[in-house]
Amino acid sequence: MRHRIEKKPVVNRSFAQKIRKPLLIFACVGAFCFLGYKTWIYFTHIPSMDEFLVMPEEKIDVGIAGLVFAKEFYPDLDIRAYSRKIDELVRKVQARVGNSANPEERIRAINTVLFDQEGYAYEKDPSAVINTRFAFLNHVLDTRRGTCYTLPMLYMAVARRLGYPIHPVEVPGHLFLRYLVSNLKNHNIEVTTQGAFCTDKSYVENFSVPPKAIRIGGYMRSLSMREYMAELILTNAMNYNEMMEFDKAIVYGHKALQMNPLSPHCYSSLDLYYRMQSIVLQGETALHSFEHSKKHHIKSLELGYLPVQETDYWKRTRG
Repeated sequence: MRHRIEKKPVVNRSFAQKIRKPLLIFACVGAFCFLGYKTWIYFTHIPSMDEFLVMPEEKIDVGIAGLVFAKEFYPDLDIRAYSRKIDELVRKVQARVGNSANPEERIRAINTVLFDQEGYAYEKDPSAVINTRFAFLNHVLDTRRGTCYTLPMLYMAVARRLGYPIHPVEVPGHLFLRYLVSNLKNHNIEVTTQGAFCTDKSYVENFSVPPKAIRIGGYMRSLSMREYMAELILTNAMNYNEMMEFDKAIVYGHKALQMNPLSPHCYSSLDLYYRMQSIVLQGETALHSFEHSKKHHIKSLELGYLPVQETDYWKRTRG
């Protein structure tokens, strides 16, 4: 007996039914692409200067921060391109040190890559200290020459991308680095002498650090990354001061002070900016600026501020 095969009735689907599935697929693909785009934006977003000032400690990338602050004076600066230069240095250090957790091996690897292989060096020309070009990270990456301010910035940019706990330390007119780990005897790193170890005692003696400044924390204290942002801000403030844009220099000086209220450098800088502003103003406004200058000068002295005239740091950073 043959089975009958019943034919299913032909159903005329509406246009909406016909495109429902393609629309669903298109919507899913679109949502996926949009999510991917948002993720791409998130991971490639370059923070603004103001974003860095409110950023959590663990999120701050010193290299990107230095380049973002520099871009204010170098509008055509390609931050991602310069960041890749830092990544290349990181890769070379990682290749040398591997997965070693030994602080001395890590420091030695950075020293070897930066100073021996890549030829980065301290610029001994005294005019470099007052040359605004030497104040920014992009110039160091271009010339492989830096000051006691910018070479530590580059060193930290490399070290902290590797997860190394290296922090900046301020003494009168100078910055050095410190690897923070309890079992490392010689933990200070002097970048102007190619990463040589220096003791706390040598810094205190060679830079005449006042005892009260150590006690208060104005000098010789390991700075957090947020506190270090004050130094970046002051660099931009210094440039505005040189351009005689004193109002903007003062605004930046106060931003720096908010980031590191124990910094003698912040107060002495505001002293200078207000004093310069008082010269170009007249009447009550000039007097008002001069009074602010005196107030910040007194506070800088209370924190142990000590001006340093000599800039031959490599002669004073041994031992």
